[in-house]
Amino acid sequence: MIRPPAPIVAVAALLLALTACGGLEKARQMPQDEIAAMSDEEVCGYLSTFAYKGRMPEAWENEAVRRGLTRCIDEGIKKRAVDNKIDRSKPILCPQGQSTQDSRCW
Repeated sequence: MIRPPAPIVAVAALLLALTACGGLEKARQMPQDEIAAMSDEEVCGYLSTFAYKGRMPEAWENEAVRRGLTRCIDEGIKKRAVDNKIDRSKPILCPQGQSTQDSRCW
């Protein structure tokens, strides 16, 4: 099993790439046999992204269980929770019109 060196960075990069390319909808429609032909790393990236978005296709969930990659789903859920926490704190941290802002506002 291949694990990315920095799961959070990998999830964010994959999410950006998939969203920009429109590949997420194509992946959502993939049949089970196409998913099974992918590497663990690729499948893990998609699983994390689907979990982050909150809409896990059944074929992908089945593949996660079959390969023992449910940790990838957990990574996507954790990343979303962190991002939600940051989003909720931004109005307090990031007042508009100030010349100096907290780096988390960028």
